[in-house]
Amino acid sequence: PESFDSLGGAVQQVYKQLVADNKIIVKEEMEPPKVPMDYDWARKLGLIRKPAAFISTICDERGQELSYCGVPITSILERQLGVGGTISLLWFQRELPDWACKFFE
Repeated sequence: PESFDSLGGAVQQVYKQLVADNKIIVKEEMEPPKVPMDYDWARKLGLIRKPAAFISTICDERGQELSYCGVPITSILERQLGVGGTISLLWFQRELPDWACKFFE
């Protein structure tokens, strides 16, 4: 092709020529598998994998509530630790004094 814009037409023309010469056999598209309606049922049958649950030294995403260094996220919000307190839990894996948390903020 003379330009990139005409590349699609050139590819289509070559494809049609290869199909006409029987060098490419066109197959019918397969229907994708149906997604099961009930998640627990499908998991028991082994049709789908279990949900991801990431665990690291600083964050635990298992269960219903996220926790940083063993401190539930609701506790962080209720105690109003803020960005500095959250960073202290994530980076230093402990609660730092107020002056250090304010420094981070």
